[in-house]
Amino acid sequence: MNPINLTIKIDNNLTTPGDINVYAKVVNAYPVINWSFSTIRTVTIDEYTGLVDSTLVVDQLGYEIRIGTTISGGTIGTSAFIGDRVSTNFIYSKDKFWNYVGEPLERGRIYYGQINVKDEAGRDSDWVIFSFEYNSLPYVQDVKIEPLVPLVTDDLLIHYNYYDDGGDVQQGTILRWFKNGIYQKQFDNALIVKSRFLQVDDIWSVDVLPSDGYEYGVRITSPSVRVGQTTLVVSSLEVFPRNPNENDVLRAKYNYESLVFDDVPNIRWFINGQLVKEFNDLKFARPNVVPGDSVKFEIRPKGSTIYISSEEVEITYSDFVVYDIMVDGRKESLQVSTISPTISWKVYRPYNKSVNYVSIQIGTFYQADNIYTTVIQTDREIFLKHINLLERGIDYYITISVSDTQTFNKYISSHFRISGSRWEESVDNSTGWTIETLFIIGEIEQTTQEVYDETSYQVIKFNDGNRFGEVRIHNQRISFASEDFTLSSELDTTKANVLTIVGRGDNIKIYLNRNLIIDGTGLFTQASDKKTLEIGNTTGKDFVVNYKYFYYTISGDFYPGISTEYSDIKFHNFLEFENNESVALRSYVKDYTDYKIFGVNPDDVTESGSIYALVPGREQEHSTVSRTFAPINKIRSSPDGKKIAVAHSKGISLVTGYIISAFDYEIDFYNLGLDASGNYIYTYPNSYTWELMQNLGYEAGYFESDGFHINTISNIRD
Repeated sequence: MNPINLTIKIDNNLTTPGDINVYAKVVNAYPVINWSFSTIRTVTIDEYTGLVDSTLVVDQLGYEIRIGTTISGGTIGTSAFIGDRVSTNFIYSKDKFWNYVGEPLERGRIYYGQINVKDEAGRDSDWVIFSFEYNSLPYVQDVKIEPLVPLVTDDLLIHYNYYDDGGDVQQGTILRWFKNGIYQKQFDNALIVKSRFLQVDDIWSVDVLPSDGYEYGVRITSPSVRVGQTTLVVSSLEVFPRNPNENDVLRAKYNYESLVFDDVPNIRWFINGQLVKEFNDLKFARPNVVPGDSVKFEIRPKGSTIYISSEEVEITYSDFVVYDIMVDGRKESLQVSTISPTISWKVYRPYNKSVNYVSIQIGTFYQADNIYTTVIQTDREIFLKHINLLERGIDYYITISVSDTQTFNKYISSHFRISGSRWEESVDNSTGWTIETLFIIGEIEQTTQEVYDETSYQVIKFNDGNRFGEVRIHNQRISFASEDFTLSSELDTTKANVLTIVGRGDNIKIYLNRNLIIDGTGLFTQASDKKTLEIGNTTGKDFVVNYKYFYYTISGDFYPGISTEYSDIKFHNFLEFENNESVALRSYVKDYTDYKIFGVNPDDVTESGSIYALVPGREQEHSTVSRTFAPINKIRSSPDGKKIAVAHSKGISLVTGYIISAFDYEIDFYNLGLDASGNYIYTYPNSYTWELMQNLGYEAGYFESDGFHINTISNIRD
C-alpha cells in the first residue's frame, strides 16, 4: 500500500517537507499548521453479479505533531524526536489543521517540527519534517534630518540606519513628513524635500516606519529642525506656469528676503541653455519658444556672486481652440431658416500642428449629443452634411472640437434655433397637446372692473389638424367655444394667472392656476384640417391682456396635478415678449443731446458685457474685450465691484463693469432723502407709478421701512 504524501502549510506559507534547512516565515505567535493529501476509495464487488456494489472514500484517521527548538541530536524525522515545545500524541480527528497552542514563540528563532498522519485504510505518512522562523521585527536608528540647522535655501534630507536581525532587506518602509506639526501627505516616502517648499521658521520632522516586507517595526520620529534665514535669501525658485505652452507669459516665481528694503535680485533667463539677454532682470518674460524647448531662470541676490537656478521646464503644446461657430453664417442665431443648416467655425492651431479630425455634436442642451454625434477626418472648417434630424421651433446646441488625433480635449458650444412652429408641422389630435400661458389682465375702468362682458375678451385659437376650438379670456370669466359655447363660473382674474389648456380627441380641459375650471369632455368636436395657433383681440374693444410667457407641447395631453409627467415635460416657446428680457442697464457713462451710451450685461454668464451707443436712427455695438486664446489663471473684483482684474498667460486685463449673480439674492430698491433736520425721508416706488402686484398667488414684492423688495430667491412655479 502506498504511503501518504503530505503537503504542509504554516500560516498559509508552503513549506518544503523533508528539508529542515528551508523554513517558512511566520508573523503570528500562534501559527496554524494545515496539510493535505490524496485520498483513496475502497470498492465493494457483488459476489454474485461481479458488479461494483459501493464505493467509499477513505478519510483521515488522525495525526500527531511534535515541535521543538532543536533537531534533538539528529533524531528529527523519527519517533525518537523530542518536541520540547509541543508534543500532541496521536489525535483521532478528521481535521487537517492544527493551531499552535504551546509556549509563545520567540521572534527571530527557528523551530523544527514533524507530523505523522494515518488514514482509515491503515496508510501512514511516516514522520514528515518541516521548519519555520518567527519573523524578527525590523528597526531603525539614528533617524535625523540633514542639515541639522537648515537654511531656507537648503534641501531637507532624511537619514537613518536600517536593521533586521533576521537578515531581511528593507522593503515598504514608510516615511511621513510633518511641517509645524501638520502631516504633509504630498511628501510621503520622499527622501528629499526641496528648498522651494521651505519657509523661514517652519519646523520640520519625519516619521520612519521600517518594514521588511513582512511586518512593520516600531515607528521612530526624527528630532525637529527649524528653517532659518540668511541675510540675503532667495528660495522656492520655480518657472510658472509649471507646464507652459508656446503662448504663455513665463513668470519667475521665487521668495526673496533681504535686510535692505528696496533690494531687488538680478534675474536672467535661459532657453535651451542659452542666455536670452533681452529678458535680463525681468520677472515676466514672453520668449519666442516652441514645444520641446527647455526654459529656466537664475537669480543672484544683490551683493552676491552666486546665481541660484530654478529647475528647467519643457515647453508643451497649447490646445486647439475652436471659435466663431456660425450656423448659416450667423452666430448664436435664433432665426435659422433651414433644418439642414451650414455650420462653419474657425480654429486656432498650436505650433507646427494641423487639424486632422473634427468632432461634431448636436443636442438640445449645452454640450449635448442626444441628437447627433460624429467624428470626421478632415481639416475643413465647414460642415454641410444633411442629417435630417432637426425640427422647426426647437433650440439646439452645436458643439465642436478639433484635434490632430482622435482624442478631443476642448469642446466649444454655440446655441441656435430653427425658425418655424412645431405646432404647424407636428401637432396631432390623436396624440394630444398641452398649452400653458401666464397672463395679467390690463387696467379696466373703475365702473366696469366688476362686470363680466361676453363681447369683450382676448382669444386663443387652436386648430390641431382634426379639431378647432378657442378659449376666451374675459374679465372674471374663461369661456370655451367649439361647436358649443361653455362658460366658466365667476373667477378672480385680478392677479397673475396660469392658464393651462389640454386637448386630445373630442375632449378638452381648461385649468386656471392648476385648478380645473372647464371640463370639456366630449365638447371638442368642431372639425378642422388646419394646424394653426393664434392669440389676440378680435372684438374691436379695448380689452388688454399682458402675457408673461406662452408655451406649448405636442407630446401629449398632460393634466396638472394628475399626470406624473407634467413637471418634467418640455414646453416650446410660441411667443417671446420684450418685457421678459432680463438685460441690465447700469447707468449713463456719457450724456449728450443726441449721444447716449449704456453698459449692458447679458443673462448668458458665458458672454462678456457690451457697450451700446444709442444714436438717433442707428444702433452700434462695441465689444468690451479682445479675443484671446490665453488661459485665465485668476479673476479678482475690486471691493466696489466696478473693476475686474483678469490674470492670464499673456498678462493682465482690467475691465471696468460689474457682475450680476443670477438669482442668488434679493434686490432691494432704496429711495432715501434727508429733511432739514437730517432725518431720513422714505420715498416709495409707488410714488413714481410703480404698482405692487401679486404673482401666481405668491407675494413677489413687498414694502418695508427701508424700501421696496422684489424676491428673486423663491421658486414661484408649482
